[in-house]
Amino acid sequence: LAAPPTTTDFSLQSTLSCIAAFIEFVSDPLVIKCLLPGDFHNLDPLLDPHSTALQKQNAITAFVSKVCPLNCTDTEIKQISERGSKIISKGCSKELEDKNPFVLAAFAGIELYPPLIKSLCLKENGTFCFIKDAITIANLPPTNFTKPFINPFADKVVFCDYRSFCVPCFQDIINTMFDVIFDPKNKDALASLITLLGILNVPITETELEQSKLFVMIKCGFKFLDNPSLNGNN
Repeated sequence: LAAPPTTTDFSLQSTLSCIAAFIEFVSDPLVIKCLLPGDFHNLDPLLDPHSTALQKQNAITAFVSKVCPLNCTDTEIKQISERGSKIISKGCSKELEDKNPFVLAAFAGIELYPPLIKSLCLKENGTFCFIKDAITIANLPPTNFTKPFINPFADKVVFCDYRSFCVPCFQDIINTMFDVIFDPKNKDALASLITLLGILNVPITETELEQSKLFVMIKCGFKFLDNPSLNGNN
């Protein structure tokens, strides 16, 4: 998920082929049907380093509240991702090589769109799961360590009561994402997620992501994950 390719900065810093690639992407009938590109500007806070966590959450909520009810099929969503990835990788090769943050975020978001939108559209009792999970994590009590074991935020999650963490909403989201990024057939997905999280100021390494899988199993039990193997194989 990324902001639209219509800002002045993007136009000034990008090649004509990259601008044309984004225009081609947002003009795709499937994208118009399933993504409502006219509303992409609502996602601007995701790339704004000054926006708060709540502003980012509200931006995602506004976007998915319009996109999820469209009920596009898994096949349509997969086609959007595959077509978009090819279009952007070809037209924006220079920007990707130069690590243009806007283009990197857009490319990663398009490539990961199937598991991302599936995760973001999950609901429990009428509330989006990602909102419930965000509120739960935000409200976890801080630890009383004199010195952080990892860091204050991570410590809250690692040492919280498992009943706050091991809930159906979180389980659904984790499995949706893990099933994709740890699938050996989706080697680029893991790299894209790391790139996207880094741009969103959540830096994480491949090793740390793999460790997070182990952490979830320790915290919530082996059966919490659909594919608990640590080597990516079922």
